[in-house]
Amino acid sequence: MNTQRGWGYKIDYAKAIREDEARIAHLESPMCVRAARELLLEASLAYPTWTSWDVYGLITYKLSSIAERAAIFGLTLEDVRAWAFVANEERGIIWSVLGDEQKGDYARGQAIDDRLGCHAFDVLSEKDRRAALSKARGALARHKRNAEKFRWAP
Repeated sequence: MNTQRGWGYKIDYAKAIREDEARIAHLESPMCVRAARELLLEASLAYPTWTSWDVYGLITYKLSSIAERAAIFGLTLEDVRAWAFVANEERGIIWSVLGDEQKGDYARGQAIDDRLGCHAFDVLSEKDRRAALSKARGALARHKRNAEKFRWAP
């Protein structure tokens, strides 16, 4: 079967379908929905000029209720402390809430950063989240349709 069509490159439809399904699952997850509907809105009201939010910023932008905001993402205060250590947090007041770094914080914080860091977890507004969800669903349908069209079976 010839898998090269169109512009001369082949598409791995199994991989594309898996990525589309993972993107949809992420955008529909309670964690992503709450970040869009609650946390981002609250943080944007507190800092209206700041437009580029990440999960770490949403959790640590104010000292009160860090634990509650971290729990939305499945983190504890110890996890946030480890992540702050990896992020080279310079605000001393954050350390007064989180405590001093502990043995193993670097590895723990790196694992959290890999999972929720700015390159792994997009913090989107509700409008942008819905648009991305619509686009991902369209891409999934297109990839499934093309996989069938080119007689590829997952």
